[in-house]
Amino acid sequence: MGVLSPVLFCLYIDGLLALLELAGFGCHVGNMFAGALAYADDLVLIAPTPFAMHTMLRLCERYADDYNVVFDGSKSKCILSHPHNTHANRYKEV
Repeated sequence: MGVLSPVLFCLYIDGLLALLELAGFGCHVGNMFAGALAYADDLVLIAPTPFAMHTMLRLCERYADDYNVVFDGSKSKCILSHPHNTHANRYKEV
């Protein structure tokens, strides 16, 4: 990987990050969009619901088709996290 690779990736993928932010499906911290994070050649999507994640992935797929971007599915991971209080009532003492 060349010295310019991270810079070129950022320039090339900036349109995708803007598209994801405009769609509004990712997570937000206050008023700041935090649903898509990019560094070097990595991209992280953070969504509050499975529907939001599916929508964001579809946007990435369309962007990849339009701009000839190839995402490496073998490097992809999905982590599902439930809010801490989701199961709170299940363990209540009687």
